[in-house]
Amino acid sequence: MKIGYPALGTNEKEKIMLSTDFTACDLIGIYDNDSDKIELTHKDELDISITDWVKQNNIDAIISPDIKAMALKVLKGNGIKVYQAEGSFLSLNIILLRSEMLPEFSAAQLASESSGSCGSCSSCSSTGCA
Repeated sequence: MKIGYPALGTNEKEKIMLSTDFTACDLIGIYDNDSDKIELTHKDELDISITDWVKQNNIDAIISPDIKAMALKVLKGNGIKVYQAEGSFLSLNIILLRSEMLPEFSAAQLASESSGSCGSCSSCSSTGCA
C-alpha cells in the first residue's frame, strides 16, 4: 500500500512529519507500506495536479491533518481513502492506520466546516483541486 501525505521538510526528522495540508506544504511524500521507504517530491516540480499525482503514483490512501472539501470529493471519487491525521508524526499515523484506528475524513464533516466550498480559490475544478 502506498500512502501520500503533505511533508514538512527534507531533513531526516522533517520528512517524517506531516505539514498541515497539501495547500500549505512545499513537499509531498509517498510512504510505501511494503518497503517502509519514503519518497519526497517538491510540489513546485510537479507539472500535474495533486490528484493526478496520486493516480500516477498508484497511491491507495492519503493521510493529512486537513484537506479541502473539493479535494476530498475528487480523491474519494477516484477510490482513494483520505484519513485525518492524529498529530504530526507520520509513524504514529501509520501505526493507527494499520490498527484501523485512524478516522477517515467525511464529506459531511468538511461540508459543515466549509459550507461546501473550500474557499481557497475562485475557480476550483474537480480535476485540479487538492
